Amino acid sequence: MQVFYPSKSDDYPLLETMINALFMATFSSLQGYPPALYHARNSYGSALSLTRKAIQSRNEALLDRTLFSVLLMSIFERLADVEQRGLSIRNGHLKGAIELMALRGDGQFTDDGGAKMFLHLNELVVLDCLANEADIPLQFLALRQQALEAGADTSSPRWRFLEIMMRYAQLEHTAKSSISAEGVIYQAKALDEDLDRLSKYLPSFFSRRQTPEPPSIPSTKPDIYPDYNTHRCWNNIRVLRIQLMKLIREQYARVLGNSTNDVWAMAELHESNRRVHFLATDICLSIPDTGANIRLPYEVSNIQSATLLFHLYVAKEALAKPAQSRLHIYERLQFVEEKQSPSQRKILDYLLHDGYQIPRNTWKIWLSIGREDFSI
Repeated sequence: MQVFYPSKSDDYPLLETMINALFMATFSSLQGYPPALYHARNSYGSALSLTRKAIQSRNEALLDRTLFSVLLMSIFERLADVEQRGLSIRNGHLKGAIELMALRGDGQFTDDGGAKMFLHLNELVVLDCLANEADIPLQFLALRQQALEAGADTSSPRWRFLEIMMRYAQLEHTAKSSISAEGVIYQAKALDEDLDRLSKYLPSFFSRRQTPEPPSIPSTKPDIYPDYNTHRCWNNIRVLRIQLMKLIREQYARVLGNSTNDVWAMAELHESNRRVHFLATDICLSIPDTGANIRLPYEVSNIQSATLLFHLYVAKEALAKPAQSRLHIYERLQFVEEKQSPSQRKILDYLLHDGYQIPRNTWKIWLSIGREDFSI
């Protein structure tokens, strides 16, 4: 195998070495080629040594390339862990990235590169907490407050989406403690409304629901999105809203029998089920099935097909068996499978046929198969 090594800078090759490690790990993941992972681990070991040396110098530790390399290390660990041990996820570099960012001062939060790295760290921390059912670290909350006080731009859709995700992660954690079911429901509904408002900023798409066909008989043709990124963003919002509806549903189930108005609680439980079905249906209708004899108006890469697979997996888990059949969900999964490499198809088979071994945590599934940002 010909191994690609990016050109190295004259002064300190940390970032180049880490990029090479991540490139080879991604290649191994997509193509199912173990020797690539061997080369990736060698580069990763070199990058670790270079990082230890870098953080001994304050000047080097504060550079963008050092922080970015540590962020890439956290992604590498996830890829390598999935390759070797399946769905056991734990991210070991995030604490170091938080500490490095705390040392870099306020200017990074208004600098374009620094702001992007902070948002990326935000995403990695939140997903790690959701996958491991942990609370958001206090050190990260302090860093986020520092960013707000330094004048970070909070107006972008990505910032707002990640803020909602962080609040959702906190709510998932506190819901397991003594907080009242009513309090969880109230906060979850507020987050869902925030996501609904945020979706108004996304480009529009053509919905098959607006055609004269009866809604009980969805078309096998997909909804039409202007591009893949719009498609991905809409479905990411739907996935998060489904998780919020599931949380609301769990809380209404808790209060049934202890509520002064069980009729109202049952009606709300029914409404949350209806919303889950609606959102999952929209995900299904965003992807063609193999029998529709139609293509998306844009190309979908291997990496992007893994994101669509995750979206469909969430929809499949949210829908009852009759709805899965009516929406041709397995045919839609086959459409995604055609976009994947042989090694990726093994993941699809695992998700479809080894359900008893799959963790119930949705976010562990994403960290196992997702290769893009989970944001908008």
